[in-house]
Amino acid sequence: LTVAEASGYQRTGTTREVWTFLREVCRRTEDARLEVMGRSPQGRKIPLVVAGRPLPDGPIPRAGRERPVIYLQANIHAGEVAGKEALQILLRRILLEGDLPGILDQVVLLVCPDFNTDGNDRISTKNRPWQNGPALGVGTRYNGQGLDLNRDAVKLESREMRALLSRVILPWDPDILVDCHTTDGSLHVHPLEAEGPLLASMDGKLRAWNRDVFLPAVFRAVKKEWGFDFIPYGFFLDRGDPSKGWATFPPLPRYLTNYAGARGRLSVLSEAYVYKSFRTRIEATLALVRGILAEAARRSGTLLRLVEETDRRARNLAARGGRFGLEFQAVPRKAPVVVRGYAEKAGRGWGRSWKERLAGAGPLKTWKIPALAEFKVLRDVAVPRGWLLPPGAGEAAALLRRHGIEVRRLGKPRDFQVRQFDVLEIRRGRRPFQGHRLVRVQGTYERARVRVPAGSYFISSETPLCFLACWLLEPESPDGLTAWGFFDAWLKEGTPHPVLAVF
Repeated sequence: LTVAEASGYQRTGTTREVWTFLREVCRRTEDARLEVMGRSPQGRKIPLVVAGRPLPDGPIPRAGRERPVIYLQANIHAGEVAGKEALQILLRRILLEGDLPGILDQVVLLVCPDFNTDGNDRISTKNRPWQNGPALGVGTRYNGQGLDLNRDAVKLESREMRALLSRVILPWDPDILVDCHTTDGSLHVHPLEAEGPLLASMDGKLRAWNRDVFLPAVFRAVKKEWGFDFIPYGFFLDRGDPSKGWATFPPLPRYLTNYAGARGRLSVLSEAYVYKSFRTRIEATLALVRGILAEAARRSGTLLRLVEETDRRARNLAARGGRFGLEFQAVPRKAPVVVRGYAEKAGRGWGRSWKERLAGAGPLKTWKIPALAEFKVLRDVAVPRGWLLPPGAGEAAALLRRHGIEVRRLGKPRDFQVRQFDVLEIRRGRRPFQGHRLVRVQGTYERARVRVPAGSYFISSETPLCFLACWLLEPESPDGLTAWGFFDAWLKEGTPHPVLAVF
């Protein structure tokens, strides 16, 4: 049993207890092995279970892949522990109890139930006190460096995210990434919310299939088998007047499931509802993940073809006249969302108990409202053939390589036709965010022919990671290397931006 089950859902497991459970499960089967993904800033080991039948010796190349690879992760925010327990139960049920028969013949599983191991072991009843259990406390949102790991997918400052890239994302290239959380959100009765990648600047066909085909099929299957009524992730735009709409999180790749979308891969954000009991949150998360696995197995051929086609489109994005969005506006999806919930009086929402919030709420109603979870591109630029960085931009080049983007060093001076961004204004955030004052630049574009010196870096856009490269390198990207301060040494009003787009 997991710690949650053994304690009657009064307690969640420490990192050591998670490792003990995983070792015992893997010891009893030939279909799984337990690996170390990496170590936390405080030296704790991050677990990774690899499972399949036959069990692969190592990563499966894309060219020879016959089974989808699915990465399941929980506890990136270690106060949100339902996913940690659910993924342990899932492994036991599949590997030892015969649940989802044949699933390991159809998919390869990579499972990390406890990603933020440092945060996990700071268990206290003072953490997330408004959450409905476990009674004996949970860990913290932040890791041992004080970082929010679900805001680190672009800058990769944490050891955990670097390990995820180097040990999972790059070698295994998962077709689907699932990230398990617990939401705070609005006042409603649904046990779980889920969403796919929200980026406007990613492959549109992949995003549409994730949103319109895959996730709705999972929701239908879960409701039929478990009776759970899941809804898309979000919150009332105005909790005093829910009729105004259902909003969602920003379309930026710093969030892990969005980051997967920028890489051209499917993803699902799972958010169990904070006011449901600990047991219900675990069961709801388990139901969603089981549904994802079953649907991925059922549609495995379609899924693998979709990923291959996505990569092909990305490689040819510049040649096809592709555009990259810089500014976005939330707009309603075609179909409204139906939420069973409550309007609340003015005052603080999340961070209070269910009883406190319900005392200031109206009657339970069914709200059929706009789902403000599509993002219209307001301004964009043409995708170039590639980008150039100055010789001194070694830190930026190293980060690009961590993301798996190929970077070449020029051995001699060369002439290029480029799009140059002339910086007219630099704006920095008033307050630090994740240790940075985020940077936004304004300016104008011009075409020029330039000679760049030997030692300059060249990054081609003819890559499956073209959208990710655009996010990282375009000067006006709201969540790229400029925004996170990697080019601060070069930024000066009235001068060209150091990144040149090659045409």
